[in-house]
Parts: sequence; C-alpha cells; structure tokens
Amino acid sequence: MIEAVAGFLKDRSRVMDAVGSIEADVALARLHTAAALANDLATASNSKKLDLLARLVSKVAVFKASIEIALRVAGLWSTPDDANSGDDGIVLLRVPVQLKRCGMAVCLIVGAQGEPAARGVDAKLVGLISKAHDWFDRLSSGRCDGVQALALEEQISGSYVTRVMYLAFLAPDLVQRIVRGDHPLDLTADRLMDMVPLPEAWDAQRVLLGMSG
Repeated sequence: MIEAVAGFLKDRSRVMDAVGSIEADVALARLHTAAALANDLATASNSKKLDLLARLVSKVAVFKASIEIALRVAGLWSTPDDANSGDDGIVLLRVPVQLKRCGMAVCLIVGAQGEPAARGVDAKLVGLISKAHDWFDRLSSGRCDGVQALALEEQISGSYVTRVMYLAFLAPDLVQRIVRGDHPLDLTADRLMDMVPLPEAWDAQRVLLGMSG
C-alpha cells in the first residue's frame, strides 16, 4: 500500500488532476508537498509512515482482483486535524492483485498499478509561467513601482521582465495543461520565450502552441 500511495504522490499529472484548477504558483507548492510526502513514506520511521497513512488514507477495500485505496485529497497539504475532518475530495487508487495458494495458505500477490506513469512536468516551464504571474501581480498591485524597479530588484534587464510578463496572459486552460505536463514535448521554457509576444486571442495561442485539440 505504501508503494501505491507514494507512486501517486510522485506522479505530478495525477496529483494535478486531483487538485483541479488552481493558480500556477499554488500548484507548484502542492506538487512539492506531495513529493515530500512521497519521500517521507520511503525514508521515515515506521511510526511516522503509519501516521502519514492515517492522515492520507480514508479506507482500504480488498477485492478479488484488486486493492482499492481511498486517499483524502485534503490530506496532501492540510494539517493532520484538517485532513481528518471529513472525506470530501477522495482519490481512488486501484492496485491489481492475485490470490495464489501457498501450501495451506492463500497469498495476496500485489502487482504494479494499472495506470502507466505520466511523463514528468517541466519544472522550468512551470516556474517561468509562475514568475510571469508573480511579476504581473507585483506591478499591477502597486507593490513594485514599474518595470525598471522590478528589474533592479530581480537583478535582470527590463526587457526580460517585459518578455516574461507576456506569459501572464496565457490562456488559463493552457496554463493548467502545462502545470499537469499535458503539453507538447517540444514546448520548453526557451521555446515559449522565443514566441513572445503571444497572440492576445486564446484560440490563436492554442493553435500556436500546438494545444488546440
């Protein structure tokens, strides 16, 4: 069961599907939290592993051909008390198993999870978009007095600030796909920067980035 839960926590695409539509910077923080929990499940003491499972797992059901693990979504980033306050937001993990007779006993043989692992999220690309939203928010809120002031704070050129902030106007559905890793393999941070300024129309952005389908 630990391997199944840890495998889910390390699968960024499945974690993002569980959390739904959120801001890119929040998504990054939650992905990091999930990865840290996966690491704890692999390296922590047995008592801590049990505490983590109690926080994350709502119930476990054993069937003839599979084990079904119900994970509390809130348990991924809430405090233990908050995570156990209810079962709203459940992710079901199904692990295939076989019943095999071992002498006088029956053994439960746990196989690999049926869903193939998704490719990893491009952290550099997600970080670039998160930076664009952060910089735009700092300027639009008045927390930073102009592009040059922001460039001075970040120790970069004003032209680079301007180019990055174009990405703050990327269509929300494209941002979510990038955060999940559901985007063309050749769409890298460097290639995206080469494309700015992007078209204002979201449909045109989808076509340009190869994500119109």
